[in-house]
Amino acid sequence: MKILKLELENFMCFSGTDNCIDFSDGLNVILGGNGYGKTKLYDSFNWVLFDKITNQDGRLDTPTEAIKGGLVSKKAIADGDDGAIIKAIVRLTLANEKGKEIILERSYAVKKLSGMEVTSLGKSKLTISEKSDLEFKPVSFSSQQEVDDYIREQVIQPTVLEHIWFQGERGIKGAVDTSNAIKLKQVINKLSYIDTWEKFIEVAENTDRRSRDRYDKAVKKSQKHKEKTDLLTSQIEKLDKELHAIEEKLAIKEKDLDIAEEEVDNMAMGENVREELRAHSAEEDRIKRELAQTEYDLDQMLDNANRDLFKSFWVAHGTNEVQEKFEELVQDYEFKRVASEKIKKKDKPKDLESLYLHDHIHDMLNKEHCTICDRPATKDSDAYKNIQKWLPREDKPLNEKLATPFHQAFQLSDLRRSLNVISNYSDSFKHDFVQQRRLFFELKSKRKQLDEENRRIEEEKEKLLSKYNITSIDAGIRLGDRIRRYNEKTASLREEIVRLEERKKVLTEEKAEKDQALDKLHEGDIDPILRKQKDYFGDLLAATKTAKDQQYKKLVDLLTREANRHYEAINKHSGAFYGKIVFKQNNKGGYSPEIHNENGTNETAGINTAQLLSMQFSILFAILSANKEYGFNKRYPLIADAPNSAFDAKKKKLLLRQIGTTFEQSIVMMFEYLTNDPERANRYKIDKPGIRELIDTLEEEGVPMNIYMLDIPDGVNSRDINKLTVQIKKI
Repeated sequence: MKILKLELENFMCFSGTDNCIDFSDGLNVILGGNGYGKTKLYDSFNWVLFDKITNQDGRLDTPTEAIKGGLVSKKAIADGDDGAIIKAIVRLTLANEKGKEIILERSYAVKKLSGMEVTSLGKSKLTISEKSDLEFKPVSFSSQQEVDDYIREQVIQPTVLEHIWFQGERGIKGAVDTSNAIKLKQVINKLSYIDTWEKFIEVAENTDRRSRDRYDKAVKKSQKHKEKTDLLTSQIEKLDKELHAIEEKLAIKEKDLDIAEEEVDNMAMGENVREELRAHSAEEDRIKRELAQTEYDLDQMLDNANRDLFKSFWVAHGTNEVQEKFEELVQDYEFKRVASEKIKKKDKPKDLESLYLHDHIHDMLNKEHCTICDRPATKDSDAYKNIQKWLPREDKPLNEKLATPFHQAFQLSDLRRSLNVISNYSDSFKHDFVQQRRLFFELKSKRKQLDEENRRIEEEKEKLLSKYNITSIDAGIRLGDRIRRYNEKTASLREEIVRLEERKKVLTEEKAEKDQALDKLHEGDIDPILRKQKDYFGDLLAATKTAKDQQYKKLVDLLTREANRHYEAINKHSGAFYGKIVFKQNNKGGYSPEIHNENGTNETAGINTAQLLSMQFSILFAILSANKEYGFNKRYPLIADAPNSAFDAKKKKLLLRQIGTTFEQSIVMMFEYLTNDPERANRYKIDKPGIRELIDTLEEEGVPMNIYMLDIPDGVNSRDINKLTVQIKKI
């Protein structure tokens, strides 16, 4: 079977009619970010064939009736007119093993009422057409059973589906499970016709039971050693009852264990991932907390600068020049004042011969008496006026004229002190401004660094969400807690099963001793043919089981060799420890895979997720490729959604190389080989160096490669489903 083309019309997030992928032989890679429709694309293959999609746990068990209008693009509904009929269509073109081209088209219709409200128009419809000569002709069916038979016989066997179509680690783990007899048989059936041995064992068990029943009846009829026979028979029956009770308990515990293990398997990650998510969450909280504090500090600093610095100091800023000018004026003032004092004390007026004569004339005028002629000189008299004629023409003495302006010296000193305070404020402003500017740039630099860390942690979160198929980190942590509880439960159940198995072994040995004692007691008095038949068919049953176990062992050895061949190819050149795969038989009739180092020590518990995943991939490849006659890897395409999110770049390339060389055709949907697009906000672009290296690697192996990218138009929020449309681009 080869998938040739996939066409989507208004199917989930793929709105519109121009959504087409042409597939080729070799490796087909479809790149898309988290929330870009990879899982919806994976679901389209399942829906068109089986009328189902996967649930949150990755199980293919959600029928169309359960999801109904959820299959139809929300954008198509939002854009449609009230009363419009809107269809979701998936059209798959393939060539089956006989080379016949087949088109399977499934559609589902709704009618828009108003707003986003719709009503279903019935069930989905599937049409199948086969190419005859130059055109496709529809195939008619009279029942759903005929459709199912056609898909099983002409397209793909459902029994092989879980091994070649899967989602992430969860799907791979389920596909390679060999932990109990039932699951081991499902895997072994892919390697050999093991059902033949099951039929042999069934026949041998029936003949053994009938021969034992006949022998037991003969013993009960015998009258010899009646008392001892009754005692032994009673003891054997009691042991049988206890064994039966233990087997019932074992069945219940093993069923509970299978359910618990299945719950863990159906979860998208392992328990160890919880610590990885917790560490990421703690780092994210730290970065966001520091970023918020830094932004707050920056806002507060700017607010304080506006409110305090400029409110208190802005009038003082630049007052140094004013103070310097004032100092010049004060110095000039002081110089003149000192000069005036000197004039008053030492210098003579120009119109008087000496300062003494000048003072003597003033003394006569004050006393109204002329000391020259020794007679009175009353004020305003001719004698008084004659004395006044000796004075200069100024209205006031020189000392009064010069001294009067300098009576304000005290007030000037106060002003000087005020200006000094203002100047100090100006200096404080300068100092605070320098400090604030330094703090501002420190905070800006810290915010830039935290912004970069925040972008990095957001990118890592997107990868983790895609890697473990979870909606949020908190949801992943809660899931991890559930896994831990389930693991604790499985550990407790295993301990109980071991105790019951040990008790069963003791009782079985004790019963065998009683059976032997009873046989010996009646030796010679029971028909020898009955004894021989009992012994013969018992031996035949044991031999048949041994032969089956040996055949299983051979097939497990084949599986081991083939798995290690793939495991080495994936890991040898990765530079990390890889060891080898060993299958260890357990007490549930199955085999558990382990990783052993060169000394034979089991390292499985300590290996990382990527190493464990590479082991599971190797087992999967071995299951599908070991039986050359079946040739599942050549007959059917591998379809995987996010299979290698835990791998580093080198191991990722080696895994994809192994996928390409193992399968005739493979379709892998993945986030890797995308990087943030700096020119488009919240969008991705192709990692060209990485994808070029992958293409070159596959070309060396002769494997062609076909690449598509899922993209969202600019300006569209991936969470706004009423506007969301995912574009499919050929790279």
